[in-house]
Amino acid sequence: MFNANLFILGAAGAAGGVEFGTILFQLVIFLVLLFLLKKYAFGPVMNILKEREEHIAAELDAAEQSNQEARALLEEQKKATKEAHAQIQEMLESAKKRSDAQAEEIVLTAKKEAQALKDMAAADIEREKEKAVEAIQEQIAKFSVEIAAKIMKKELNEADQKALVKSFINDMQKAGDQ
Repeated sequence: MFNANLFILGAAGAAGGVEFGTILFQLVIFLVLLFLLKKYAFGPVMNILKEREEHIAAELDAAEQSNQEARALLEEQKKATKEAHAQIQEMLESAKKRSDAQAEEIVLTAKKEAQALKDMAAADIEREKEKAVEAIQEQIAKFSVEIAAKIMKKELNEADQKALVKSFINDMQKAGDQ
């Protein structure tokens, strides 16, 4: 039969003895191979893995920093939006107050102008009334003088007096029609 330990150690032979020279040679070859792998394979692979790990860590840091900057910008935008809304609201309120004040001023001005027109119309009416009264007084005075002149010219009897009054009334009506 075949002994598993001997096969592993590299011993061969029917006598069943272990050849230390072969083991030692294989050990040296293994160590050289291990050294070469470490220098040319494991070293660069480990360096590549380390560089990759550093690159990923840097990317994660950059992503976290970008995320924080984005959050800060978002907060600034929200703040700016709130300020803009507040300014717009303030401007609307100010414009409304100004328009209310202007409307009130326009109404007051219109009322003053209407009162002034009303006062001027009343004054014009009063002047026209005074002119009419003066004209009537002038007419009455004129007719009175005419009647007195006619009376003085003749003595009136009752029929003449009635005719004179009718004539006076007719003259008044004619003067009123003009």
